[in-house]
Amino acid sequence: MHSAQELVSQIEALTSLPTVYERVREQLESPDGSVFEVARLVSADPALTARLLRLVNSAMYGYRGEIDNVVRAVQILACSRFMTSCWRCRCMRCSQASALRSWT
Repeated sequence: MHSAQELVSQIEALTSLPTVYERVREQLESPDGSVFEVARLVSADPALTARLLRLVNSAMYGYRGEIDNVVRAVQILACSRFMTSCWRCRCMRCSQASALRSWT
């Protein structure tokens, strides 16, 4: 098995199969989807695995240790996405409230 560093160093040379993206998308949109199934699908594609690990190990996520587990990487990305969505909803609610106050 390759280390996360080895996968990331080869990221430019790798391409992903469209079928993997489609299956991951289906899993994410499914009400019965699971983090573990998404991680299993991602793990089957070395290019997607490398991109995911590179992303979650970037400064944007701010983790001190190296994330080299695909399940953990998917969880981190999902939590981050969830928090971003919550923040957007909060901002939209505030801006809607401001708009309503300006009309009254």
